[in-house]
Amino acid sequence: MKQTLLLIALTLITFPTLAQDYDFGDVSKEELLETEHPDHPDASASILYREYKTRFSYSEEYGFFAITEVQERIKIYNKEGYKYADVAFKLHTSDGRTKDTYNGLKAFTYNLEGGKVKKEKLKNNGIFEEEASKYTTLVKFAMPNINDGSVIEYKYELQTPYIYNLDEYSLQEFIPIKKSVLKFASPEYFGWNLHQRGTLPLNVEQGRGRDKITYDHSEALLDKMKDVGSQRHGKPTINTRNTIDVQTDIYDLELSNVPPLKDEAYTNNVNNYKNSLKFEVSFRNLPGKGLETVTTTWDNITETIYRSSRFGNELDKKGYFKSDLERILNTSNTEEEIVFNIYEFVKKKMNWNDYVGIYTDEGVVKAYRTNTGNSADINLMLTAMLREAGITSNPVLVSTRDHGIPVSPTINGFNFVISSATINQELYLLDATNKNGSVNFLEEHLLNWNGRQITEDGRSRWINLNPTSHSENNTIMSLKFDEAMQIEGSLNSKITGHSAYNFKKRFSRKSEDELVATFESDYPNVKFGEYSFKNHNKTYEPILYSYKFNVEKPVDVIEDKCYLTPMLHLADLQNPFVLEDRTFPIDYQYPRKTNYIVNIAIPDGYNVSTLPESTKVLLPEELGEFLYKAKQVGNNVQVSYQFVINSNLVPSKYYNELKTFYNLAIEKQEEKIVFVKS
Repeated sequence: MKQTLLLIALTLITFPTLAQDYDFGDVSKEELLETEHPDHPDASASILYREYKTRFSYSEEYGFFAITEVQERIKIYNKEGYKYADVAFKLHTSDGRTKDTYNGLKAFTYNLEGGKVKKEKLKNNGIFEEEASKYTTLVKFAMPNINDGSVIEYKYELQTPYIYNLDEYSLQEFIPIKKSVLKFASPEYFGWNLHQRGTLPLNVEQGRGRDKITYDHSEALLDKMKDVGSQRHGKPTINTRNTIDVQTDIYDLELSNVPPLKDEAYTNNVNNYKNSLKFEVSFRNLPGKGLETVTTTWDNITETIYRSSRFGNELDKKGYFKSDLERILNTSNTEEEIVFNIYEFVKKKMNWNDYVGIYTDEGVVKAYRTNTGNSADINLMLTAMLREAGITSNPVLVSTRDHGIPVSPTINGFNFVISSATINQELYLLDATNKNGSVNFLEEHLLNWNGRQITEDGRSRWINLNPTSHSENNTIMSLKFDEAMQIEGSLNSKITGHSAYNFKKRFSRKSEDELVATFESDYPNVKFGEYSFKNHNKTYEPILYSYKFNVEKPVDVIEDKCYLTPMLHLADLQNPFVLEDRTFPIDYQYPRKTNYIVNIAIPDGYNVSTLPESTKVLLPEELGEFLYKAKQVGNNVQVSYQFVINSNLVPSKYYNELKTFYNLAIEKQEEKIVFVKS
């Protein structure tokens, strides 16, 4: 690949030679003979060695840029581990001209053949690039000749001009890591904040050193030195080659025997909990420019964002929507109607191009004209229209779930913008990128802790993004026996909130016949009869559905007794929590409530012999509860079951209680009603 940053002679730091055991290309028979990880025998693969070495260099055209050497050696134990032989890394760009580049990619697969180590080189035609988004390219390669027991090894050098947004260094994966090394060497002109994710103790050793920068330059470096973000285009005239002495700040980290990350149900982006380390510039002290603070507080950061021409200036533009806004206001009588009508107008007019960002891409005027834009184009436009209509409205910076949680002040902590409106001190959240969205409803990918609301004066505050009302599934099921002791049933359900939205998202483009076919695949022991589905294409309405059904072998008849599990196919008999312990919280995304009422006609010729006992189980701090009641009412038995989670987030300290909570609920759903012949 042609390199665009090779404009200077060399770099800052030379690192010590790697330890002998992990010299690139020096794969041993012992590594190839290993059949399982000694501490994690269930692992399908393991990272034997991972190393990052970052240093900095300088060019007149780009200013300072970072160079990171990456080396990795992976052991494949079995076929499940073959996926780790498919490798990818990211290249970023901002404008198509300033971008990350890579070089020096070398990769080999090692196998043991006839008692000898054989290696096969990755060929150039096995390396390709794939556009992941407008600003991200994936470099992918698949290692050749992978077998059970193979070892793969690769290395490459990554160059980036985005020193104010360096990628995190990943220190943990879903497979164990035997040894991981990080070496980071920075020139004295930058100070760094270190942000850690995860729970592993990290002992980062810091030291000082001296080195030299050798560069080709047309003018004195100390007069022209500049930070990343301003570039010249075209080749400079080279007059001299210069060398200056610099002091360096060196950060060293070494980890051994890092356990694999365990994923489990109800987890936010698991990378939020994966151990990693991020370096962020806190200040710069460039020669001739003096000390400049880069990141300090959230208020500083949001003020910087608001001052950007692609953020605050876009909110000040109003003329492009004037005539449309007048028509909307002519049909709106209250502030609530104004908010609703403007939101619905923008939602229907604009088409999201799937690009996220806190800054506009096309700009609101062009986006409005072409009906297409990124998240900032659309929601800043919505905010501007609401403000012009007299509504208190402000943009809200959000970090999507796949982007992570911004735990420390950083300008790169957010990647999405939504809008907010306040009426009579009540806050409404709005996202017009979602065609199926509604007022005060955010899709699950936006429900990620808090957002940062920015007011017109540039001040900011945290606001809670999480829903406070329950998403509900309310179901009534009626059962009766025929002469052959087979069950005929009918069911009516009403689903609200995020549960209804997810139902609509899954089924909105399906016919009723396709809906029933999906239900039949979900419940293979149930034969469906008459059915009705309503509102699965209506944004603001709850889901309503009903059907009649028969169940194969619904009861066990032993002598003169009949045993029935009353929940039938509604029973949820699988505990989603199987780990012995858990270090990160349980993320439900939104509160939820399930209410089932089952009415059972006592079969002719039978009496009720045994009913399950009523039960109520509570989670600590009112985080949740389930209730189970069974009672006879005349010739019927009524069973009511309620399962409630009151919080979107359950702390990990209650993991064992939560696991027990689910087990007790499962046991209760499995209990039987016993009928005996009269």
